[in-house]
Amino acid sequence: MNLCRMASVALLLCCLSATANEGFWQTAQQTELATHLANNHANTKADIINKLTQLSLATAVKVNNCSGALVAKHGLVLTSNNCIADKIAQSAALSVEGLVANDNFAAIDANKELPLQGVKITIPQQVDDVTLVIKRQLDSQLTPQQRLIKLQQLTEPLLQQCELQTKLRCQLHTVDGGLQYKIVKSLEIQDVRLVYAPNAALAQLGQKADANAWPQYSADYVFLRGYVDLKGQTADFSLQNVPHQAESFLAFSTQGVSEHDDVLVAGFPMYSQRYQTAAAVSLQFEQLEPLQLQYHQQALGIIQKHTTSNSRLAETYQHQLYWLAKIITQEQKQLARFGHSSVIKNKLSQEAKLATWINGSLVRRQLYTQVVQRVTELNQQQYQQSRRDLTLENFNYVQLPSLAQQLYHYALLRQDQTSNSTALKQAKHELTQSMQHIAEHFDSRVDQSLALQFLAEYAKLPPEHRLADLDHYFALKDGFNVEIVRHKLEAIYRGSKLSDKAQREAWLTANVEQFVQSQDTLISFAVAMQKSHEKIQQQRQLLEAELAQAWPAYIEVWQAFNDANNLDFYADANGTLRLNVAQVKGYQPRDAVWYQPFSSAKGLIDNFGRTEAAPAVNKLMQQLQQTEYQSLPINFLTNADITSGHAGAVTLNWQGNIVGIVIDGACETVISDWHYDEQHSRAIHVDSRYILWQLQQDKAAKTLLTELSRAN
Repeated sequence: MNLCRMASVALLLCCLSATANEGFWQTAQQTELATHLANNHANTKADIINKLTQLSLATAVKVNNCSGALVAKHGLVLTSNNCIADKIAQSAALSVEGLVANDNFAAIDANKELPLQGVKITIPQQVDDVTLVIKRQLDSQLTPQQRLIKLQQLTEPLLQQCELQTKLRCQLHTVDGGLQYKIVKSLEIQDVRLVYAPNAALAQLGQKADANAWPQYSADYVFLRGYVDLKGQTADFSLQNVPHQAESFLAFSTQGVSEHDDVLVAGFPMYSQRYQTAAAVSLQFEQLEPLQLQYHQQALGIIQKHTTSNSRLAETYQHQLYWLAKIITQEQKQLARFGHSSVIKNKLSQEAKLATWINGSLVRRQLYTQVVQRVTELNQQQYQQSRRDLTLENFNYVQLPSLAQQLYHYALLRQDQTSNSTALKQAKHELTQSMQHIAEHFDSRVDQSLALQFLAEYAKLPPEHRLADLDHYFALKDGFNVEIVRHKLEAIYRGSKLSDKAQREAWLTANVEQFVQSQDTLISFAVAMQKSHEKIQQQRQLLEAELAQAWPAYIEVWQAFNDANNLDFYADANGTLRLNVAQVKGYQPRDAVWYQPFSSAKGLIDNFGRTEAAPAVNKLMQQLQQTEYQSLPINFLTNADITSGHAGAVTLNWQGNIVGIVIDGACETVISDWHYDEQHSRAIHVDSRYILWQLQQDKAAKTLLTELSRAN
């Protein structure tokens, strides 16, 4: 995952029409894609695009929220190491053998493969367009909320029937905000085992503190194997399971790529919203993002103040300190990049062209003017709501009160007869994670200081955005008095037993009445705040419903405009397979500087040969010292249009062979989730030649190399 994109942002942006390399093209758009590329790439032919599209459909997979591909018949998958690095570390810690500290992990046979907890491989099998089925039952007379409820009522039985008939995982995906509905049927493999992984120091080599710097020398790849039961269906881990038998799989290219070569990237971008208005984007980056950065900086400062002279607390909060610092760095990069970009200027220009086109016809004015106005109004409402919610969500850093609210919410879900099993399972999972986190990373003094800071920021909200129950509980109606609020916080924490593990676990099975009658001060606080939370949730749902109704009509306006002007149009990312054609290409990040598109073994040695490095890095440099390896390509750049979810996406040459996998975006691409910049947007890939070379140097990888050679 691109660490420059870790901050959550709801409002995104884009260009008016797809430039030569821009776009998340659906596989069903292969004809449009071929036409688009033929106009921009002299060497591209429709039959090549059709061939690569079919190959991608047969071999591309998701690995959790990242991308990957099948690379051998017996369920072997290639993906990004960093995507699942935490899962590898957690699973290794629970295993008997674990990982060798300074070496790569290589399973010499199936018995040595490491079972991975929390990793799943999703292999799409079929995509059904159910737009007509759903839209026939969505009465145009329904209110936005009724329409959203109706859609939910239609979806659940549709998916249940699909899974019952196919024995596959069925998921409904909306396209263009609801213009189309598609069900993706997938084999979801739960039994996933690690076959090969470079040492963590090699996977992150060249990133330093910046995951998006160039050049990089990263070995950010990993080989996994998916196992199924004897019937070929998904199953939990079992020694009786067998490798999934892939009908199609990709081969590695031993020749790699050269500068200016065309390549195709097949991945599963998770989310984008590139058709948002200039006003909404401006509010996001000029108001909400700076506020989010401020809150993160405040939280970091408070934790640092408590931990600087206390080694025990420093160890307790090490995880939070690391991630807060990482998030802050990326938010600062996003804001800096936005400030140097011409995004708003471009968006305003595009919207002016759209307005001119609409006003040029009476029919278009009647059809589209109110649609555009309605989205503008709703975006302003969303900003106001997001401003309040951002402040309230800052409360999540305060662990014990947040846990009390989660526990009460879980009890309410269990009592509600209409709650579905998925919601209960998700709530239980989140609760378990929170309780585990508190057991390892909690201190009452730090928690109270964070709560005090949260309430101070909350008190700055306009009266119409405040919560009457919260104001009453902490006597905030007449302003923020730090001593009164601190005294009340101390009393609440003193009167609660949630800091005790046994007490926390006991509340997991408590019923709603026990919560209501409880004398525990934090539990009582959660109960007292419930009505306010329900009101906020209702407001969110109402706005969500109104946007869900307005947005598809807005997208239709842009589609009509593009059609009228012979411009290409692609749908926003939604977690389904998308294609992108790009070139291997360097770029100019600033004046008088040009980045070449390849990093090499010689560059690695020059950069790390004179510094103290991890043992695995020193071993690698010794192997690379031989003259014939000096020119070995390690990573390379393309101008592919990527976003979160693309990590691990395979990069194919025109013969359909793997020449690399996507690992991240270069630093100047930090806002590429929101905007594609032809001059600066660059994806970073691990070169296939480097992957094969590393495997050849590792004697323990001999079995894996043999398996891959059969695919070739």
